[in-house]
Amino acid sequence: MDKAREMIRESKLCVLSTSLKDVPNSSLMKYAANGNVTEIYMLASEDSVKCRNIRDNPSVSLLIDTRLTEINPRALTVYGTAEIVADDVARQTYMERLLATSPDLSVFGNTSNSCIILVKIKGFLLMDGITEGGFMEV
Repeated sequence: MDKAREMIRESKLCVLSTSLKDVPNSSLMKYAANGNVTEIYMLASEDSVKCRNIRDNPSVSLLIDTRLTEINPRALTVYGTAEIVADDVARQTYMERLLATSPDLSVFGNTSNSCIILVKIKGFLLMDGITEGGFMEV
């Protein structure tokens, strides 16, 4: 589980996958995580497909990989439950943490249409190459 959390800490990009009525959607996202890596948060447009999907089906997965930084790439699938953060104080806290790691998001984050997606991690599937790996429940 330490390797999975390390990958989350080291990267800033993931592919967020949502679905609604058996129709999948994937989005490249910048993210940040809390200190003990039990939560991941991202910035999105309130009226985006991903946010509409999350409201009706909060089960999500994220893919984080090392294909650009390692000769033998690893892939981490993060399974979790997502929500759109409604509380203004919590939203501001997550926004500050996210902007600390990705300041370029500030232009988008300051719009009235932006929202924070919070993913509570339930498990990981870490693949080290094509054949080595396993599922870890949190």
